[in-house]
Amino acid sequence: MRQNTNALMSRLAAALGMNSGTLPALADIDSSVFAGFRQVLQKGLLIFALIITILFAMMFYQYQRSAEAVHSVEHTRQVIAYINALRTYLLNLDNAVRQYADSQNRTDLDPSLICRPSSCPVPNS
Repeated sequence: MRQNTNALMSRLAAALGMNSGTLPALADIDSSVFAGFRQVLQKGLLIFALIITILFAMMFYQYQRSAEAVHSVEHTRQVIAYINALRTYLLNLDNAVRQYADSQNRTDLDPSLICRPSSCPVPNS
């Protein structure tokens, strides 16, 4: 059996035009034909993984920026509400002072008339 295998290897090597002792392995033949394609495929896979990683990093960054923007909008709304309350308070105070200047009646300066509970500004510390 061993002689038959050696004889077959010798015939195959002779048919391929090689020395009988240097029969290439199947992987060597395969890699010689497709080696360039496999290298390109591996590099392409690495580049694809890099692009996906960069995209996920950008998505995470955009999510953080979006959360900051939402927080900023909420803060801006609170500031605008405070400014509106302060504006209303100052208008009521101006009206009370004008009425007091005309009538000299101290009840016109009553804080409950100037500052209604829904429109008084509450400073945030």
